Amino acid sequence: AALLSLGRALGKPVVCLAHVTNTMATRTEDFEKGGDTGLADSLSVCAAALEAALEHAGRKTNTSEGGR
Repeated sequence: AALLSLGRALGKPVVCLAHVTNTMATRTEDFEKGGDTGLADSLSVCAAALEAALEHAGRKTNTSEGGR
């Protein structure tokens, strides 16, 4: 919430990603999160989001400089 408030105060977009786990899972029939409790998948999502944000920022910069 603090990051979102900072973004709003500065007039800058903010993206927050959350990796939610089921730490209370104690039974064998609780849902399967995958290897390393989904860590690899979460990092892949973060990397894709960062790549998209940087690409978007680059396009925005190029447009303002008379580029694409």
